[in-house]
Amino acid sequence: VARGNGGTAIALSGLTPAEVAELAGRELGRTVGEEESGAIHEATGGNPFFVKELLRGAGGAPGAALSPSALPGGVRVLLDQRIGRISAGCVALLSSAAVAGRELEPALLARVCGVDAGAVEDCIAEATSEGVVRAAAGRGLRFAHDLMREALVARVPAARRAELHRQIGEALETLPSAEGEPDLTRVAFHLCEGASAGGGLPALEVAVRAAERAMERHALEEARGLLLRAEPVLEGEPEASDALRLRLLLDLGEVRMILGEPSEGRAALLASAELARRTGDAHALARAGLALGGTDLSPDVAVPDPAQVGLLGESIAGLPPELSELRVRVAVRLAMMLHFSGSPEGVAAIWDEVMPAVTNGAAEPAVRAHALYGRRWILVDPDDLPIRLEESGEIIRLGREAGRRDLELAGHACRFADHVELGRMP
Repeated sequence: VARGNGGTAIALSGLTPAEVAELAGRELGRTVGEEESGAIHEATGGNPFFVKELLRGAGGAPGAALSPSALPGGVRVLLDQRIGRISAGCVALLSSAAVAGRELEPALLARVCGVDAGAVEDCIAEATSEGVVRAAAGRGLRFAHDLMREALVARVPAARRAELHRQIGEALETLPSAEGEPDLTRVAFHLCEGASAGGGLPALEVAVRAAERAMERHALEEARGLLLRAEPVLEGEPEASDALRLRLLLDLGEVRMILGEPSEGRAALLASAELARRTGDAHALARAGLALGGTDLSPDVAVPDPAQVGLLGESIAGLPPELSELRVRVAVRLAMMLHFSGSPEGVAAIWDEVMPAVTNGAAEPAVRAHALYGRRWILVDPDDLPIRLEESGEIIRLGREAGRRDLELAGHACRFADHVELGRMP
């Protein structure tokens, strides 16, 4: 029309997230929230036809996930037509890039596909001209939308996909991220996805290491995801060492307990305790015993768990006699549980061991802070309040001296509780 009649070609952009929310709301007959509309926009690039087909294919369920095989028929036809206009070599490169993720990374793509930078640049130029790839403001090159990426992934056979995941993970280990070092979470994802193509042991090691780093950052959901992804890899890897199995089970049990999944967490911790017992690892046995009853700063001791009491008693007998932080944590928790179960003799024996090092300052600051915090759970008489108030200040000081924000904050929480008991509310 434009050539024959002097018409004007108008370039149409996709709908905005707000417009997608409005369209989806009309289609579904309900309000579509910002998070849900954002996910739909991300998947479709704001294409109205894709939005409608996506909603129809997902049955209108909020947050329904699409897999490559679940792409609506009409959408698949259009995407295949678009992809069909690209050369076969470029499609192969793009399919590998699609397995790697939403964004296109030329260096990674060249490494995985064994081509030079020029071939990658030519492919990107071709894909961009056909609307398969676009430049995103501040985010580099990306697929036009997730449905396009899904369609490309669907072209890769399962065995080849696993091999690509393994190659991508191995390449990412040697390529620095924006932070200057490899993104272990991403490396672990790809290595675990590619474990069936070989390399199960490296996948497990990276996944556990990435999960432990996430735990240090208190990114517990991320850690749980990594460990759950590694679990089936562990089951299919008979060569995995007991030490590696123990780390995975302990980490998973601790994370799931903290995240409010006690049944699953308990199962992992009891399995780790059995393995720790079999391998003579008192340190791991102590960790399992502590994790069974919540965190150090929020222990569940009012109704003692016989399994936990048994593990704590067993582990403290196997730990070195020096008053390490772990030994004091175990001793204090055991004292709390024995106190609530009506065993004063056991409590007295533990305090006879721990408190001299606390009072004479021989123990490390973190050790003394843990001991003082644990004793608060036993000094519950109203007449003990002056002692608790004084020691809450000492916990704060010791936590600060040790550079431990968790202990310092615990001391502030104790002081607040003491002031509430005294009626000193602002």
